[in-house]
Amino acid sequence: MSNKLLYICTSLILTTLFYYNRPAEKTQQDKDAARYLFSYIQSPSSVPFLTAMTEFSALNGYAISQFRLGGYYLDGIEGKPQDYIQAKYWYKKAAEQNNLQAQSQLGWMYLQGLGMPADLKRALYWYKKSANQGYVHAQYILGVIYIRGEGIPVNYTEARVWLEKAASQNHEHAIKMLAALPAL
Repeated sequence: MSNKLLYICTSLILTTLFYYNRPAEKTQQDKDAARYLFSYIQSPSSVPFLTAMTEFSALNGYAISQFRLGGYYLDGIEGKPQDYIQAKYWYKKAAEQNNLQAQSQLGWMYLQGLGMPADLKRALYWYKKSANQGYVHAQYILGVIYIRGEGIPVNYTEARVWLEKAASQNHEHAIKMLAALPAL
């Protein structure tokens, strides 16, 4: 079976699954997804198949696909150009659905000022949102931020709190940093 025929069959199956009994408020989202699907069918070689399916499901509100699409734009991979504005857009869509990795990535983008001016307040907001839900990498990064005092006063007490949370999940670097922290 040719790739194009396989794609069309898969698209029909996915379309049936996505659109069966959809609520009325999804109408614009459905139109955007259908427009994307039809444009891909017209020129499927412009984007890899996996990227097309990821974008299709991201347009339909799936947080993991939104997170992946954000990564494609952040790194300029899988047929997508490097575009920090698009990366931020898709990470934020996923983060608003409580995708912990997307929340952490959004924190990193704000911290680094990728595609926008650096904003420590927003970076801390997204890192803390992710860390408070148990995402170990965000907990570790918060510890590092408070140890280094990146845009804020050094705060070993706050650093210890976050590093202990990360260390309790066996984060190797957090364990080493915690051991090196001065005693309180």
